[in-house]
Amino acid sequence: MVAVGICKGAKWHKTLEVMVLTMAAYGALVFVVPDYLEGCSNMQPMNERTCSPELTPFYFFFVYFGVIINWIWFVVPVVMLYYRTMDDFAAGNGKAKTK
Repeated sequence: MVAVGICKGAKWHKTLEVMVLTMAAYGALVFVVPDYLEGCSNMQPMNERTCSPELTPFYFFFVYFGVIINWIWFVVPVVMLYYRTMDDFAAGNGKAKTK
């Protein structure tokens, strides 16, 4: 829906974009943080009792790559939300100065 709104130039696409970005960031945060707080019981490799096993090619691909991807799913929406908010504030300030 956001992509359709952007392509059609609809006024409501910004509101929907903020909602989707917020849900994406929240979902990634809720997925990763509880596991870290519980001692990485879901993301740790077999026979390892730590969140950070030794750095081998196997662990890099199956553990660290997955953790990095999970954090990217959090960071990208937060950065996009920041820029969307700054654009909205800039647009609001521009309208206030012209009146």
